[in-house]
Amino acid sequence: MANIIAGIRVLASIALLFCTAVHSVINKAAGGLCFILPFIDIRYSAAVVCSVAAAAAIHESCIVLSRRNST
Repeated sequence: MANIIAGIRVLASIALLFCTAVHSVINKAAGGLCFILPFIDIRYSAAVVCSVAAAAAIHESCIVLSRRNST
């Protein structure tokens, strides 16, 4: 069992080297909106939440790609 946990830790540390998640303000806003989505009327808010989430994904992609190109 300890070997499995050690293997998972090694894989997680390798993944952190290649997969960086940027937690910007727009990412936090998208997460917050996704969290409150079930509590508000979905007919009016789903388009806004999806738009903010898409903008956050595009913004994060631009940041990650610019970091990779600069190194």
